[in-house]
Formats: sequence, C-alpha cells, structure tokens
Amino acid sequence: MPYWRLSSFYFSYFFVAGVWMPFCALYFADQGFATAQIGLLVAMISITRIVAPNLWGWLADKTQRRMAIVKLGLICSLAIFSTIYVSDSMVSMLLVVMGYTFFLNAVMSQFDVLTLRFLADQHAKYGAIRLWGSVGFVVAVLAAGWLFDIFSIAVLPQVLIAGLIVAAIIPWTLKEPEPERHDDTTHSRRGFVETLRKPATIAFLVAVFLVQISHAPYYTFFSIYLENNGYTRTEIGLLWAFAVLAEVAMFTQTHRLLRCFSVRLLMFVSLSVAALRWTGTALLAEYLWILLLLQTLHAFTFAVFHAASVDFVRQYFPKRSQGQAQSMLNATGFGAGAALGAYGSGLLWDEWGMLTYYLAGAAAAIGALAIWYYVYPPKAETN
Repeated sequence: MPYWRLSSFYFSYFFVAGVWMPFCALYFADQGFATAQIGLLVAMISITRIVAPNLWGWLADKTQRRMAIVKLGLICSLAIFSTIYVSDSMVSMLLVVMGYTFFLNAVMSQFDVLTLRFLADQHAKYGAIRLWGSVGFVVAVLAAGWLFDIFSIAVLPQVLIAGLIVAAIIPWTLKEPEPERHDDTTHSRRGFVETLRKPATIAFLVAVFLVQISHAPYYTFFSIYLENNGYTRTEIGLLWAFAVLAEVAMFTQTHRLLRCFSVRLLMFVSLSVAALRWTGTALLAEYLWILLLLQTLHAFTFAVFHAASVDFVRQYFPKRSQGQAQSMLNATGFGAGAALGAYGSGLLWDEWGMLTYYLAGAAAAIGALAIWYYVYPPKAETN
C-alpha cells in the first residue's frame, strides 16, 4: 500500500485549499470586488461541486479509470487557474473560478475511492492518510498568512499555482488499481437509487447539506470578520491553522471512534458541537483565547463528521456505485450546501454581520435532529 504517495497527494491538494479557502475572499476584496460579488465568487466554487463530482463520479464508475480522471482534473485546473492574471472583470474572474473548480472537483471524490481501494480491508486507516491533507492545510495557512503580511495578498496566485503543480505530479507515480469486482454479497441487492430513497439516506444528505451551510460564513467571511475585529493576517492564519491542527489530531483517532461508536452518534455529536461553535464565534470574537478554543471544535465539525460521512457511504451503498456515492456526498455538502451558504452569507453579511453565525448554528442544530431521528444502522433497516 503506497502510504506516503497517497499521503503526499492529500498534503499537496489541501495545501492548495489552505492557500485558497481562507484568503480568496481577501484576494477578491483586494482586486476591488464588492461584498455581494465576493459571495457570488465563493459560491461559484461550490456551485461547480454540485454538477462536477456527479458527472465525474458517473464517468469514473463507468470507465473504472479513476486515476486518469484525477490526472486530467489536475492538469486542466492548473491550466485554467493560470489565466487569473488576465482576469480583470467580474465576468472573467467568475469564468476562471468556474473552470478551475469544475476540473479540481473531479479529483478528491475519486481519490478517496482510490485510497479506500488501496486500503482494502484496512479502510479504518483512511483517517491516518487523510490527516496529511490537514497537515498540508495547516502549513499553507501559516506560510500564506506570513507571506501575505510581508508582501501582499496579490501573490496568492503564484503560491497556489506552485501547490497545484506538485499535486498534479504525484498521481503519475501511482498505478491505477484493478477494476472493482462487483461481488459484494452484503449489498448486492441494494441499488444506488434504492439506497437514495431510504429515510436514513435522505436524512444523511440533509445533514451533509446543512453542515456545509453552517460552515459557509466561516469559509467565506471568517478572515474578513477577523480583520474587521483588528486581527492581523498572521493571526488570521494562526486561527485557521489552529482549527486544522485540531482536525489533524482528531483524524489520527477517527479509526478508533468508528470502531467504538456508530456513524449516527458521531454525526449527531459533530453537528451539535457545530451549533455551539458558530454561536460562540458570533458572541465572543474579540477574545483571541476563546476563538482559539472554539477553533479546536473543528476536530468534530469537520474531521469526525467527514470520517463518519465517508464511512456512511461505505456502509450503505454498494461497492459498484461507490464513486457516484462519494461524488454525491461532495456535491450535496461541499457543492449545494456550501454554494447556498456562501451566496446567502454574501447577501446577508453587510446587514447582519456576526448575526449570520447564529443562522449557521441553527442550520447545524436542524441537521443534528435529522440524524438523531432518522439514521440507523443498515442492518436494522433490513431486518
């Protein structure tokens, strides 16, 4: 099992995310875009996740050429993002963001499936590999925050392109695994569509949708929110990094949590913690030490929820449609939920500001209730 090559890919891919996600809003603001335009640009990152993962997931399941799709997605996203230097209007910037993310969103769902394929019956060790993505994110936000304080936010494209180049090279060192043999006896009679119709699956998708809506004000305006409260870009990078360090630590333990607790309980706790986190962020942003404590809750609101979600897909969906199922997970949460949340945050931020985080907390609480009342183990449903 190519542990270090898989881990290196997660590191480089999420290094790119660590440069982009916390600082793209500041970059767009530096380029002269208004708050509503920034909300739309950030929403576009997520809108492409609605269509792209499902399209690429269907193609990957059809062709069983997942690694080829990963390579294509990275090369095309790199080429398109490089045109950002000549994008000087809202329309051109929107096209760059749309094209770049459309191809980049082909990558992670399929790489998750490939990683689980490489792991075979050691699937619980997924977290030990995925944590390197979180390490890459931490390195990126710390390094980028420091660089942007010394130089300016205008150098963001150069840093991101460097990360994309490294990410694009690594898949060429990995071989395409053997195509999946569809001899799954446990789920052989449970088709993809049939699984989607189950109340537990619907509740799961609602929760995935709502957890990303709840994170949207954080991903879109947290850096601006902090800057408005007097924090430097180095401190902003530190706060982002602190959250991901907690995420890294938790990913080292998710395999134990998944062995000891049900995905239902893990997702319910994660969503409940998210409601607490966003409420605290709205109330106590002026206290650095409290924000640092709240950022550690990212260990639950992202790491535990993500690991439990991936395992939910593994448990509930047949192997022959794992690519589509993982893509649907990303499209529903990181796509539809994040897009609606980012765009809605952009519309509300000027008038509501920190109050937007109260809505985020409410969304997480509703998701927790959906999980608690409707999600039960697959065996319980089939008895």
